Amino acid sequence: MKYDLLIKGGTLVALLGQLEASHGWLDEAVRRRLAGAYGTRVWRLLEGARSAEDLGTHFGAGLYEIEVRYLVAHEWARTIEDILGIDDDQPASD
Repeated sequence: MKYDLLIKGGTLVALLGQLEASHGWLDEAVRRRLAGAYGTRVWRLLEGARSAEDLGTHFGAGLYEIEVRYLVAHEWARTIEDILGIDDDQPASD
């Protein structure tokens, strides 16, 4: 993943720095994934989260209940495939 992409006049590196300052309790790998996946929308996703407990259930691989709720409310996710980004129309790779 490339972290020097522009995000609303800034960089992903700057966004990661802001996330570290405000959500330093969040695992670095999770901060990087969320920032890369959502850009500045990460602020809406993490709204109200003040500790790891506020993220809700951890489903594994850095996926938390707060992200699932965000995807359903704001990204039209309706199925587990939507949440995991699985495209049923794509042939399985060998």
